[in-house]
Amino acid sequence: MKLRRRWILLLTLSLLLSPGLFLCLEHFRGGWRLADTREALVAKGEKLTILGNVPPSGEGPNQFRNALWIINRLPHEATTEPTPPAMLSVLPGRAMVGSREPFWIGQDPKKHLLVTNTWEDFKSRVDPDHASWNQLAEVLRAPHLDSRLDYSQSFALRLPHLARVKQSAHRLQSKVLWELNAGRHSEALEATQASVRLDRLLESEPLLISHLVRAAIAALALPTTWECLQAEGWSDDPLRQLQEAWEEQPWLGGISEALRMERAMFLDLAAQAHTDPAMVQQAIGSYSDMGWMDQNSTAYLLINELPFGKGMTDALQAIPWRIWLFTWFDQDVAHYSEVLQAGIDASLEARENTSYLTMQQVLDQIESRRAHLGTYDRWRYQFSVQTLPSLLGRFPQRMFAAEARRQLAVTAIALHRYKLRHQTFPSRLADLTPDFLSSVPIDPMDGKPLRYRLNEDGSFLLYSVGENSLDDEGNAETNNPLRPTFSMGKDWVWPVAASRTEIDAYHERVREE
Repeated sequence: MKLRRRWILLLTLSLLLSPGLFLCLEHFRGGWRLADTREALVAKGEKLTILGNVPPSGEGPNQFRNALWIINRLPHEATTEPTPPAMLSVLPGRAMVGSREPFWIGQDPKKHLLVTNTWEDFKSRVDPDHASWNQLAEVLRAPHLDSRLDYSQSFALRLPHLARVKQSAHRLQSKVLWELNAGRHSEALEATQASVRLDRLLESEPLLISHLVRAAIAALALPTTWECLQAEGWSDDPLRQLQEAWEEQPWLGGISEALRMERAMFLDLAAQAHTDPAMVQQAIGSYSDMGWMDQNSTAYLLINELPFGKGMTDALQAIPWRIWLFTWFDQDVAHYSEVLQAGIDASLEARENTSYLTMQQVLDQIESRRAHLGTYDRWRYQFSVQTLPSLLGRFPQRMFAAEARRQLAVTAIALHRYKLRHQTFPSRLADLTPDFLSSVPIDPMDGKPLRYRLNEDGSFLLYSVGENSLDDEGNAETNNPLRPTFSMGKDWVWPVAASRTEIDAYHERVREE
């Protein structure tokens, strides 16, 4: 009888202790795996510290602070009324030349009403002809523009300058249209070059958010350039200057640099995980974001109404979090670092081949493995399962999209320069070399030459295959026919100027909506 009781006691103790023993074993297994992962990456030549991923300082005087000082002095609109539209798509592949229009229609987000504005209205609200714009354009030509951020702050690093720089891109676009409407080509050219070079202020920052803002700035510079090319009276030299401004802006190198810094910051955070869990929780999201009790659930709301309910719900959230942090965080960090390295390698190969397809194949394999993770793996890889899709999916795609815009802009300018000399557009892109382009431009979305066709009426069709990397024969249609925007088309088509009939029909559609 005593022997039986001992066995029951031992069995009970083992059942009680086995979960704790399992968690401890997983904790140590995670530490060993993370150490092995770090060692393998270092052996491969990867720099895993924040300091090791800070880019070297450029040569010459650093003009970043001067540029930011000028930006802070620039006039900024307080109104929410619509500004002049640039390259506004009215039909797939056809856009309104905003600088030629006597008025434009848009929605005031505060009034929730359609508003019609004229150039006289625009002038009364803001005067784009400000001397500081010329100063900014000059500073942006400087070879050294470095924000010199304190990257050691990791995820706590504040970046207030990003909003001001992006806002300046919008203001520059309005200024270009203002100058074109007034017939001041030289001022429009100066502002357009400034809008193209504006992203250089963020180029040295190896941060995902900085490069995404760069991409947004480039997305504004493209329609600004298109508007310039619709104006009459250009000579070759101004267009050559504009083309050179676009050619100066590389895009694909920033992908691997930003991913490496992201990993370095996360590894720095991981090193403090077990001594300062609150900081980790603040950096990577709330408990509910990590899959614990939903704060909108019935159970949460009922418990929260009880006496001391707030403390109970906090504990119910904190306990699973602390268990995950102790047991599986190191495993998650190791998994995150390994998968991210595969993405970095793919980005380098894609940059070498100038083809997003190269990277997409690797990303599809990574996504397939993620989709087939079991329940336990999804539990222990909480953070990486949530963050890696955006890091390795949307971010690289946006960088390649920015490079595609750059190639389209450079090629379109070269086509117009060719026409100035020969009174007609070329029959093929190869005719642009070597006088206007050093080589046939490549579409970074599939690694093949940009698609080009000379139309019977003397106009041309120029396009990138777009996000799906499939050639749809220059089909610019979108899923929403009422909003045929350039970047949402099946192919990204350099638009033709819309006719007056097409513009009037567009205005009628807007009023009916």
